[in-house]
Amino acid sequence: MELGYISEEELASALAYQRQWAFVEIDPYAVEPGLLRIIPKWLAERYRIFPLKYENGVLHLAIDRIDLGLLKSSLSELMKVEVKFSLTTSYDINYAIERAYSEDFIKVVKGRRLGELLLRDNIITREQLTTALRRQKRSGESLGEILVAEGFVEEDFLRRYLDEQKRLEEKERKEREELAQRKLEEALRKGKEEAAKEEEKDREAEGDRRPGSGIEPKASGEGEVQGTAEPAGKGAAIAGAGGGEGGPAQGPEAQKAEEKKEAGTERIGEAGGGEKGGNGTGGGEKEG
Repeated sequence: MELGYISEEELASALAYQRQWAFVEIDPYAVEPGLLRIIPKWLAERYRIFPLKYENGVLHLAIDRIDLGLLKSSLSELMKVEVKFSLTTSYDINYAIERAYSEDFIKVVKGRRLGELLLRDNIITREQLTTALRRQKRSGESLGEILVAEGFVEEDFLRRYLDEQKRLEEKERKEREELAQRKLEEALRKGKEEAAKEEEKDREAEGDRRPGSGIEPKASGEGEVQGTAEPAGKGAAIAGAGGGEGGPAQGPEAQKAEEKKEAGTERIGEAGGGEKGGNGTGGGEKEG
């Protein structure tokens, strides 16, 4: 490797093949932020490991050596998950730890975005991007500078391309903001409409409970029965009138008055009968 016959990547790939490991070139921009909390910076620096992914209950880590000792079992016990290692280069470990745990990680993401955009638009090839990223790990240069220095793109073209991408990103950002604003306004409008409907229902319910609204409370049912019933005095008067007319219901005083009336009538009848009899006698005497 010192003589330049093979690169570090080729040597690591051959060693991985012998141990039946996977060989990886670390892309620090692609790591999930949550994995960086599982493997903090101090742990990554101490054991020279870097998290790649967590899949099907297995934590995949990159490491730049093959003599593990008790590291695998210790990490499995510490993390309470199965750990699987892939071999990488020391440059990759150094670069990944330096960039992924730094405060300028967003710049790394932007650099990766530039390479992916150029690759998507067929301006560079995957091999050219890989070469540029390898150099970036060793030199710390920006990806754009490396692409120009390697002759993969022209500087003027790259400048225009970056300006165009910036314009498109600004347009997409404004569209996202406008969409979010419209969704917010729609949600507020629906909230106001629902609140107005609830207020209307409350007003209608309040109007139904007011007097004279046409719907009386249950307590008013008693008043309705009393209002339709005949007064007690009036009913008694009608009953009394019916009794005076010879109805079956008469009081004691009325019965006594009736008896006296009948007795007086009988006496008058008897007197009248005597007179008639006298007259008849007299008549008989006259005839004789």
